[in-house]
Amino acid sequence: MIRATARPALRRTEAGLIITAGVVLLWAMATLSVALFGHVAQSSLMLMVAALAMMLVVNLLLAWRLPTADQVILPMATMLTGLGLVMIRRLSPEYALRQLAGIGVGLLLLLIVALAFRDYRLLTRYKYTLAAFGFALILGTKFFGVDPYGEGYKRWFGYHGFYYQPVELLKVLLVIFFAAYLDEKHEVLANAQVRLGRLRLPPLQYVGPLFATWLLALGLLLFQNDLGSALLFFGIFLAMVYIAGPRRIYSLMGLAMVVAGALAAYQLNRHVRARIITWINPWPYVHTYVPGTHTSSWQLVQALIGLASGGIPGTGLGQGAPYVIPVARTDFIFSAAGEELGLLGAMFILACYLVFAYRGLRIAVLARDPFDKLLAAGLTSAVVIQALVIIGGNIRLLPIAGVTLPFMSYGPSSLLSNYIIVGMLLRISAQGPTVGP
Repeated sequence: MIRATARPALRRTEAGLIITAGVVLLWAMATLSVALFGHVAQSSLMLMVAALAMMLVVNLLLAWRLPTADQVILPMATMLTGLGLVMIRRLSPEYALRQLAGIGVGLLLLLIVALAFRDYRLLTRYKYTLAAFGFALILGTKFFGVDPYGEGYKRWFGYHGFYYQPVELLKVLLVIFFAAYLDEKHEVLANAQVRLGRLRLPPLQYVGPLFATWLLALGLLLFQNDLGSALLFFGIFLAMVYIAGPRRIYSLMGLAMVVAGALAAYQLNRHVRARIITWINPWPYVHTYVPGTHTSSWQLVQALIGLASGGIPGTGLGQGAPYVIPVARTDFIFSAAGEELGLLGAMFILACYLVFAYRGLRIAVLARDPFDKLLAAGLTSAVVIQALVIIGGNIRLLPIAGVTLPFMSYGPSSLLSNYIIVGMLLRISAQGPTVGP
């Protein structure tokens, strides 16, 4: 008897791409080491070797358990993670080992969510529980959280020098909730309507939980002055309502809610208002605060100067001055990379995110189950929108947002959630048809 589809013994495309990325990343780390110390430091190379070794171990385990899963998502994450590790080694060497530990734990979680769960439809039974748990974590930071960086906001849980920011987990939980709810109520949302003159509006009892969840997330985040996360959840909400697309009215209502929320935040929150003022015209506030706040445009201006000084080819790894940009290892790592890698390097980073977006949406299109389609599209949107929010802030396309650049920025919390997303995408892709690598 001849099998219709042969199961590949090895994930050769994935392994080849990871090895190719490894060669580039090892060269980058060696170049940086020579620029900083005058020779190739073994400690620097060992950081990258350890990270690449973990990626190849994951590749072997996926070849054993999920041979038909997508073979491009993980190499894109590898390249972005490796570039981030190079820049963290450049900017804050003392944080490089912590980042490596975060990569290891993130890959472990990737394997758990990819191999331990056979069917994500089980999550639909607990959609409200998962959303409530995420909100409880965010609310808990107000009472039990810590402020390790002296910013005045308790957004982390901490224990003996280890910190976790629960908002990173909330974005995954909200995507699961939105996907489950939109899948369950799709027929009702598509057909039910309430007449209000010439308007045909959706019934409140069906859209209420969706908008209430969005409003609660927004309220909690604005309560903590976390503009970046608020922008991220704005985007995820709007993207998933558009993707589900039972009717055009939902997308219009979602857009109206986003605009209304942005206007309310501007009027009610001084921190948000100051960020928007410095975004529109940063130059008067380089050396002074926006009146009534402790917000200036020093970070943004330094980031713009760094990007401009890099030009097209960049100053070269170890040859620029990205350390002048405040908190470059987290909020402004794209600007730091753009200074030393230039426009060419910045475009390469954007291309990696573009390929990640394409493969994630491809997984969504090929998924057989409607819930899996929505889940894959929502998870992909979460990563891409977060990248857009932080890169847009770095280049003054959007107001500065205090979120991490997925896979690249320093932050174990972000690494854990993003590798959970990669693991879920791999599992969903393994359940769909196998079409090419």
